[in-house]
Amino acid sequence: MLKLKLTEPTIDVNVIAKDVAGNSDKITAVFKRYGSEDSFRYLQEIIDAAKEQEDGSLLSADLLKKHIVAFKGVLLLDEEDPSKTVKIKDTREVAANPGNWKNAEECFDKLVEMYFDSLPWRQAILLRLQECLANTNLEEGKLKN
Repeated sequence: MLKLKLTEPTIDVNVIAKDVAGNSDKITAVFKRYGSEDSFRYLQEIIDAAKEQEDGSLLSADLLKKHIVAFKGVLLLDEEDPSKTVKIKDTREVAANPGNWKNAEECFDKLVEMYFDSLPWRQAILLRLQECLANTNLEEGKLKN
């Protein structure tokens, strides 16, 4: 059976989150790749949810879980001892971390919640998701004098 290039079931995309102080961090998100009709339907679903929301409740972490397969290159800091870190190469292959998660699925779920609760990460991930669905680069606009 033959298939086209660029039609793999997933796509790995770098996500860079920045805060107003200029701090940034980078991970790789593995998004599901859809056919054109499904992509446009899901993109419209996100746009509609964003338009209708008043308090942010319609854009939920479940929306991210629906379209993200995994995260790669995650670095977590220990709240009690910031010098300690946990590195996650790929959430699909992560081992249990007692007190934090029991298995890879639970690790992924916790990370989705953590990223969704962080405004810089939430914005960056949603932007990259929209870019993947539309197959378009939606770079931030810049004012020119």
